[in-house]
Amino acid sequence: MLLFHKKNIKKTLRLVIINGLLIPIVSIAANTYQQLEQQLANKHYPQAWHSAEQLLSEHGGDARFDYLYALAAIATHHYDQALFSLDRVVINNPNVIRPRLELARVYLQLNNKRAAIKEFREVLKLDPAPKIKETVEAYLTQLTHQNKRQTKTSETHASLSVSSGYDDNLNFGLDDTAIHLPLLGHVTLSSGSIRKKDHFYELSSQARYQKKIKKKMAWFASYKGAHRHYQKVSDFDLLYGHFNVGIRLGDQTRSSLLSLAYQPLNQGGNHLTDSMVLTLNHQYSLKTNQDLSAGLNLERLNHKKDKRQDKTRLILSGKYTVSATRNRKFSQQYQLYLGTEISNKKAGKAFNRQIMGAGLQLSKRWNKQQTSFSGVSLSHYQYATKHPIYNKKRKDNKLTLTIGHQLHLTKVLRLKLSTHHAITKSNLGLYNTKRNQIKLAISYHF
Repeated sequence: MLLFHKKNIKKTLRLVIINGLLIPIVSIAANTYQQLEQQLANKHYPQAWHSAEQLLSEHGGDARFDYLYALAAIATHHYDQALFSLDRVVINNPNVIRPRLELARVYLQLNNKRAAIKEFREVLKLDPAPKIKETVEAYLTQLTHQNKRQTKTSETHASLSVSSGYDDNLNFGLDDTAIHLPLLGHVTLSSGSIRKKDHFYELSSQARYQKKIKKKMAWFASYKGAHRHYQKVSDFDLLYGHFNVGIRLGDQTRSSLLSLAYQPLNQGGNHLTDSMVLTLNHQYSLKTNQDLSAGLNLERLNHKKDKRQDKTRLILSGKYTVSATRNRKFSQQYQLYLGTEISNKKAGKAFNRQIMGAGLQLSKRWNKQQTSFSGVSLSHYQYATKHPIYNKKRKDNKLTLTIGHQLHLTKVLRLKLSTHHAITKSNLGLYNTKRNQIKLAISYHF
């Protein structure tokens, strides 16, 4: 009995394809791709890729060229380009075996086992040669066995992090000790409204458990929390948590999530707020590494010190994500969101806001150990009623920038440096603020 291991599936497949299936797809002129074919035959793969790129604009769409182009792309690890070309070949030549096997090979490289299994099954429908049939059936047995094992396996992830940093406006205060206000004139600000700077230490942790119930159903529970201590202004120490439980339905291509979360927040040793958040999210995979998702968040916020600020918040969001692959080192995420707030009490109407915003997050994987990341978001908040002092509705625009770098010291130990800049511009001068923060964290993952 043959034993197939994850490491040698792709290697064995390559040998079978090269030695057993040299079948031309279409008849072409003898010299059209002679140099490209010779470079592939001689295993001069970088030169073959260069030749294929030069021929692409003129010959892209020709089945024979698309196939050779894909071979050169696979050999030089350009799997996204290979996927595009082979898709086109298979669509136009659905009954030819070799392109489907190469397509399965690309899906394996991109870790899309579901798509690879589909292509292997299509190959079996084409009645391949006995040796090919035996090999493909062995792959299917191995891959489906892995999927079944994964279906029964629960997943647990956890981490503990210790960090230190500096915050130059931890209370979103103003630089000046006094401000001129309409009707009131020159007003001296309270200590809590003046900008405060301090060093801090932070201890944080998170954990997640997921258990598959059925083939396309799993339940999960997660937790994350942190305690931040400021050296000089302990009245602003923070202790917060996020406890979440939910269920996920679907597979790699399409899934839906329903969850309920509890979020308490303490400041300076006092219980400041807590909230319950109901989340409904649907995700759809456009391609191997591209996902589109839409979400709805319904939050019930309770303010322990000022009951006027109790409110219900509704946020509708959409995300488009392009994940990194072996060939593509960049990942991107675009986000849009709209929301509204409704106070639980009539006296709190002044705190209601209309919310809209957009964000972009980027990351660059330099190698297995190092990743850089950055993000930018712009949010707009418009209050429902006129401000009692300025006699006009408050409108805030907030710009947030994040830049950082993460280093994997070992398989379980990571070092992360991040900087955070936030600036709020309001039509009411009292609410213009700037905040900068830098943090260095070391985390242990288990």
